[in-house]
Amino acid sequence: MVNGRARDISILDKSVQTTAKPREVADSGNDKQVGAPIPGMVCAIATSVGNKVKKGDKLLTIEAMKMQTTVYAKADGTVDRVAVSVGDSVDSKDLLVALR
Repeated sequence: MVNGRARDISILDKSVQTTAKPREVADSGNDKQVGAPIPGMVCAIATSVGNKVKKGDKLLTIEAMKMQTTVYAKADGTVDRVAVSVGDSVDSKDLLVALR
C-alpha cells in the first residue's frame, strides 16, 4: 500500500531456471540449411542422417493450427544433421535439416 492505495509490482525470480534450449537459426542464404517456414510442431520426419536427397524431396512435416505443411529440400545433397525430432515445437526460421 502506498498512500492508502494498493499497488501491484512484479519481481523477477532469478532462482527459476528455464529448461527450453534456444534453437539454431537457419542461414537463409545457404541452400544446404533448411529452416522452418512457419512456427508449429514437427509431426513427421521423412528422412534421416546419411540419406541422399534431391531438390524438392520431402524432408518433414510441420503442423500448426491443425494444418500440415510439408518442408522440401532446397538443394541436392546428403542429410548431415536432423536438428529436430517428432513432437518438437519450432519457430519460424529455426534450423530443421542441414545438408552437405
